[in-house]
Amino acid sequence: MATPLRSNRPIWWSLLSILQILLAIAVVVGLVWTLVEVFFGAQNLVDLPMWHVGPFGLPLVLLVGGLLLGWLLALLSRWFAGIGARRRAAGTGKRLDVAIGEVADRVIVAPVSDVLARHRQTRIQLETAAAGGKR
Repeated sequence: MATPLRSNRPIWWSLLSILQILLAIAVVVGLVWTLVEVFFGAQNLVDLPMWHVGPFGLPLVLLVGGLLLGWLLALLSRWFAGIGARRRAAGTGKRLDVAIGEVADRVIVAPVSDVLARHRQTRIQLETAAAGGKR
């Protein structure tokens, strides 16, 4: 029960989480910007600034780029998580093996060794008594 099964969260986990959040924000900003342009810009109700990245407008780049990079990051995260999970499982298995060995020594092996030592001592004493009685 005293063996810790959880390990610390790796640093890359927090960094990828922050990056995922930033990409999600980029997707939401791109989507909202695109929707505002489509619904309100077409009627000249709102005049939002439009920047371009190459031939594409910034809202489309934010939307599509955020989705694609988020998907790629999810795949990489899954791969990294699998590697980390195997490594943590191996470490946890080693800690459990050591803890089980210590408990087995304390609860089973040590008491059995004590009983065997007392039996050995009793046998020696009985052999000595039997040998002394035959003289």
